[in-house]
Amino acid sequence: GGGLLVAGGMSSLGRGEYYDSPLDPALPVDTDIRKRLLFTRARLLFIVDSSGSMGQTVGQSPKQLAAMRAVAAALGQLNPQDEVGILSFDSQPHWVWRFAPAADGSEAIEALSSMPEGGGTDLAAGVLEALRAFGPPGPTKRHAILMSDGLSSDFDPVDLAGRLKEAGVTLSAVAIGDEVNDEVMRELAEGSGGYYHRAELDAVPLIASEEAASLSRDLVVEGTIPLSVADGSDLGASIAAGAPPVGGYLLVRARPTATVHLEAARLPRSGGTDGGAETGGVDPVLVEWRYGSGKAAVFASDSGGRWLSSWSGSAQYNRLWAALVRRLERPSANEGLSARAYVEGSWTRVVAEARDASGRLVGGLRLSGRTSDGLPFELAETAPGLYEGRTPVSEGLRTYRIAAEGESGPQAEAWAYAHPGAESPERGRDDETLARLARESGGTVLDPASPALPAAWPGFHKTGTRAALTVIALAAFLLELFRRSALNGRLGRASAAIRAWGRERGERAEALETPLSRQDLEFRRRDGG
Repeated sequence: GGGLLVAGGMSSLGRGEYYDSPLDPALPVDTDIRKRLLFTRARLLFIVDSSGSMGQTVGQSPKQLAAMRAVAAALGQLNPQDEVGILSFDSQPHWVWRFAPAADGSEAIEALSSMPEGGGTDLAAGVLEALRAFGPPGPTKRHAILMSDGLSSDFDPVDLAGRLKEAGVTLSAVAIGDEVNDEVMRELAEGSGGYYHRAELDAVPLIASEEAASLSRDLVVEGTIPLSVADGSDLGASIAAGAPPVGGYLLVRARPTATVHLEAARLPRSGGTDGGAETGGVDPVLVEWRYGSGKAAVFASDSGGRWLSSWSGSAQYNRLWAALVRRLERPSANEGLSARAYVEGSWTRVVAEARDASGRLVGGLRLSGRTSDGLPFELAETAPGLYEGRTPVSEGLRTYRIAAEGESGPQAEAWAYAHPGAESPERGRDDETLARLARESGGTVLDPASPALPAAWPGFHKTGTRAALTVIALAAFLLELFRRSALNGRLGRASAAIRAWGRERGERAEALETPLSRQDLEFRRRDGG
């Protein structure tokens, strides 16, 4: 009764040989590359370093022996109509086996014994000889597998990779051994449109086999590819609305009873013999079916590292995986109560719905919830039978258990996933960045326990001028008022009044100090004064 969701990728589905695993019967798609989903005539050249450095022993085997085993293993993955060649190089290139049909693979393997050993290393000379052998571009797919440690005389790998790309030749580089020149090998491979592999000796044959298999049975489609909704798919419509194109996907075929939700327009290819299926039409990208008591789905693009990178962090990315998981997950065991959780900003909104046995909404319940972190929260009835609550967001996957009051009350569980944010409180303090900011600016990091400021150094520093200019303007305003009052005579009149008042007070004081005459004394005595 559960669900199974499988995402694509460079090592998934047909590329990962899922057809040969117990997983295959549960998948709603056919991934068997042996059925030759697409035929592409190919010309493959092995460029093998035979210089002195490749004769060194790593573990129990020389590096050159590992490369020769890889060539032998890869020949068995080619179609009979493919062409294969083997070119070795030391200080100059040497042809071991010129291009011939892969059906003659046994003779090519025997020719490996004639490969020279020792000498200097001129990797560029070997690659340039390969370019001459491939000739002008054409409809045949052209690919080279370089097996070397990359230790060579100096050359410009970027320029050489550009010449390969211009000639329509992709090159994958397999770096062998403990001491290798990663930079040169990687720039050659990625600059020409190939892949770079860093391998131990025992893994080299497997890598060469995968490269050969992907060449003649090309299960990867890459480019700027918009997705379309399959007829009648509500799920596909909810996912693809406003979604950007994907960068690629793996070729699969929907099985007869499966339901296709998303499709991609098939890119034109050359050399196909699959009954005209390579011209026009669509390829399934999202396919679902019922398997046993549950459901299984395949999303033929990846989960975001390469082909779905333009979706990562967007609403479409969240909607894709949320819709798929909810479609495939096991139904709730309690039919009376269901719940869903939605991440909205810094909060998670939990919505629960209660129904009775007849399907009618049930109101009046008292519901409470608890997060997987043990944080409780309450739910309020916002509509008949609909209950909502909020709790702070926690990054990552969190579950929310909802229960009605009472031991026998209905219960439900919801989940939500919040992308980790750079400013999430759960990440804590970024001491490394703080220390770098302080160091780059000539400052220091203070201890929160004792944040004592360092001693200030004398010198000039910038400061705001708004406050100082405001004080100056106010002083100038008061000075102007004073000046205008003085010019209008008010200050002079005030000064004269003050002087007159002073004279009057002085005269009165002087009068009090003058001696009294006898007549005045007699007069005052009679009056009882």
